[in-house]
Amino acid sequence: MYNWARTVKLCEKNQVLKPKDEADLRQILRQRYPYQKVKVKGTGMSCLGIGAVDALATNQDDGDILLDLSSFSGLVKIESDEATFGAATTLQEVSDTLLAHKRQITACAGVLLTQTLAGAIATGTHGQGFRNGGLYDSVRRIRVFLADASTHEYTQTDKDSDMFEAFRLHLGSLGILTEITLETEPIQTYKLVKAVTTYEDLVENYVSWNESSSHCKAWWFPTTDHVQVWRSFEATVDEINFYTKNGQKMVPMPSTKIVKDDSFIQTIDHLVTKMDEDTKAHGGPLHNTEDGSRDPFNEHNARFRTVTRFRSLESTVGNMYQLWCKGVPAPQINCELAIPLAQLPRALQRLRTYVRETKNELHYPFILRATGQSSAWLSPSYGQRVCYIGFLVYLSEEDYTPSEESLQVLKEVEELLIEHRAIPHYGKFMSIPLYDFPSLLPKWKDFLRIRKKLDPQGIFLNNYLRQLFQFTPNLILMSKL
Repeated sequence: MYNWARTVKLCEKNQVLKPKDEADLRQILRQRYPYQKVKVKGTGMSCLGIGAVDALATNQDDGDILLDLSSFSGLVKIESDEATFGAATTLQEVSDTLLAHKRQITACAGVLLTQTLAGAIATGTHGQGFRNGGLYDSVRRIRVFLADASTHEYTQTDKDSDMFEAFRLHLGSLGILTEITLETEPIQTYKLVKAVTTYEDLVENYVSWNESSSHCKAWWFPTTDHVQVWRSFEATVDEINFYTKNGQKMVPMPSTKIVKDDSFIQTIDHLVTKMDEDTKAHGGPLHNTEDGSRDPFNEHNARFRTVTRFRSLESTVGNMYQLWCKGVPAPQINCELAIPLAQLPRALQRLRTYVRETKNELHYPFILRATGQSSAWLSPSYGQRVCYIGFLVYLSEEDYTPSEESLQVLKEVEELLIEHRAIPHYGKFMSIPLYDFPSLLPKWKDFLRIRKKLDPQGIFLNNYLRQLFQFTPNLILMSKL
């Protein structure tokens, strides 16, 4: 079994166990403690090995195991301002369920709703908007199994809230979540406005764009300095009536238009051409036109639709999930670094200089999403507003690998942004040795203290997490067990 982008092998198929209920899960944990490692199967959206087992084996008794918690999914209960779901519920089911009750989560979710709720929280999934730091900030209560198979519940109102804040973004290293309670609010309708602007406008006004809108997201094309920005605002009565009249479907407003800027269209076409060459996406019959000629833009291919959609500047009305959670999935290596908001202008200038001096290119514009402060200990936005800068390369359709040149560019951009106190998104690509986490995150050492207390033998760790935490097991204690 591999992750979504096929960049990491998670386990052998026969290493997957599916507990049917909590009693079954408790028995599995007791049978394997403390010698076998236990990880949880999500939807495999993470780029690196955060969800992989260490020891691949043909027998469940010989190697580590991956738990399929799909039995722990669906709505558990819903109340006036909160809803409890099984931890393996997908974000799509969460949003659909809440919409049926005319509710929404108080945080903007990520672009892909295929993730499980527990997986999204564990890895730090976030959207955009200064209201909070990420999806994890909407969590009110969790039910969890610890390494010794004991069950506990933690809430944000606990007298000792440390455990709760550690679990809010825990990287799958503290325990196994079975239930999650989310804060909700009445569903809101928004108008999404799109525009093409300049790099100078981005640097000068990015913070004010975020402060004056509900959500804001920008894409910066550094080779030409074009910027496309999307902003959403609470809809007016007339806009809500338009939305209702169209069956609450996303329908372009009458003011919709197509980009007329020839230079911007050329920027898009250039990216598509480079992407086509690097990923060999023209190789199969599906990527040719009906008459057999080459389609240079491969409109039906997910990689290219992520870029060609920028040709439209349509304004539309919809709910948060319709407007912001409709990402186009395409196999990729994606890196995203959170920069303190005060550092953003200097970081962007460094990136601009780098691109112009090296002539290096990625497959996609830089993605900018700002968030507010968080109280989750491992959140990049702990105690500060940040802007996440995302950058990516798409994988070859022949063997699911990136070009060596593209991978080198990813690493060089990482090294550049490190100087601006960049903190990586844990579920995406990163070069772990670059980051001094104890100096970047005030609660890092406190998190490690709790992690050691809850799981002293590292049952929930794997190679990726041990490298991240620089963990050494207690071999003397293990020899006595």
